[in-house]
Amino acid sequence: MPIANPYSLLVRDQALAWSCGQVPLDAASLVLAPGDLLAQARKVCDYIVEALDRADLGTDSVCKLVIYYVDQGVSLRSRMIDLFRDRFEAAPLLVPVPLPYFYYDGLLIEVDAFASAERGRRQKHTSYDGSLTFTLIDGGELVWAIFTLPGGDMAPPARKPDPFVADAFSAFGMGAHDLIGEHWFVFGDKGFGFGESKAATYLRAQDFLADSGAATLIASPDARIMGELTFVRGAGGVETFSSMTASGVHCTTRRKGRFLGVAARCADQEAGLVEQTEQIMTAIEGAIGANGKDFCDVVKSTTYYVGSSAPEELYDNMKVRNARYVRPGPASTGLPVCGLTDPASQIVVDVLLA
Repeated sequence: MPIANPYSLLVRDQALAWSCGQVPLDAASLVLAPGDLLAQARKVCDYIVEALDRADLGTDSVCKLVIYYVDQGVSLRSRMIDLFRDRFEAAPLLVPVPLPYFYYDGLLIEVDAFASAERGRRQKHTSYDGSLTFTLIDGGELVWAIFTLPGGDMAPPARKPDPFVADAFSAFGMGAHDLIGEHWFVFGDKGFGFGESKAATYLRAQDFLADSGAATLIASPDARIMGELTFVRGAGGVETFSSMTASGVHCTTRRKGRFLGVAARCADQEAGLVEQTEQIMTAIEGAIGANGKDFCDVVKSTTYYVGSSAPEELYDNMKVRNARYVRPGPASTGLPVCGLTDPASQIVVDVLLA
C-alpha cells in the first residue's frame, strides 16, 4: 500500500494461518485490471497461493475464504465463486460479502484466507426448515463456521431448534460455549432495528451474539443475516467478558486456552472516526493487558469502518491502529462499509491473539 504499515501478508502460528486482506495491487500500489472483477479475483488467488507457499502450506490447507467484493450482478458473482472453488479444490467455506465500494478507484475485491496444516476433511452442514443454515469446517485447534438466517420482516423459527444446532456441533465435539469470535452481516435496509429484532433475540439465545450494535450493514435486496464464527476446540468453555467504558466503547473479550478474542466499537456519537478509533484501540489495549498479552500476540485484526471510497478515510483510522504494532505485525484487513447496526458507531475492530 502507498501508506507505511506494520502488517504481515500472512501470519502462521503453529498449524494455523491467517492472511492479510489480499488485493489486486502491483508493487507500485496500482490497481491491476481496474474494473474487471474476474481478472482481479484471479490475481488475488495467485497472491494467496504465493503467501501460502512461503508459509509451507498448500491450497488444500485453506479452510475459509471471506470474499469482499463490489457486486456486479448474479451472473458475474456466480462466475467469481466458481473461480475460487476451482482454484481451492479442497472445498473451503466461501463467504461472499458485497461492499458498496473500496478505497481505490477500480478496485473490486479483497479476500481473507484462513488456513490450517491440520485441516480435517470434516465439513458439517445442517439446515432447519430451509430458512437457517449452519456450516462448520475442521481446522484442528479452531473450527470456522457460517450461520445464516432470514432478516427483514422474516423471522427465525419461534421455537429454539436445539437439534439443528446440536447436529452441526456433534461432529466436532464442541458447542456454542467454545465461541471465540464473531462477525455479523445484516443484508437489506432494516439493519438499524437489528438489536430489537426476533433474529437478534434468537441469536442471543444461542449465545452467538454478544453485541448486536457491532453488526455490519450490507446494502443488498437479499434480506438475510450471516454470521462468520470462530470456535476453539478443547476442554472447558470460553470465558466471556463484556464491558463499556466511560467514553462509550463496547468491548467483548473472550478467552480459551491460548486464544484471546477482543472486539470493540465506540458509541460516542460526538466523536469522529479517528477519535472513535483511538478510544477503541485504548480499550483493546486494556483488555489485552488484563489477560497478560500485548499487541505482539495479535495474529489477525479485522476492521469495518463507515466511510467513503476516499483512501484518506482508510489511512486516517489506519494510522491510529498502526501505532499499536511493530513489524512484522499481524495479518490485517480494513474495509469501508455502509454502516454498523448502531448508527452512533463508525468503526468496529476485532483482534485475535494466540
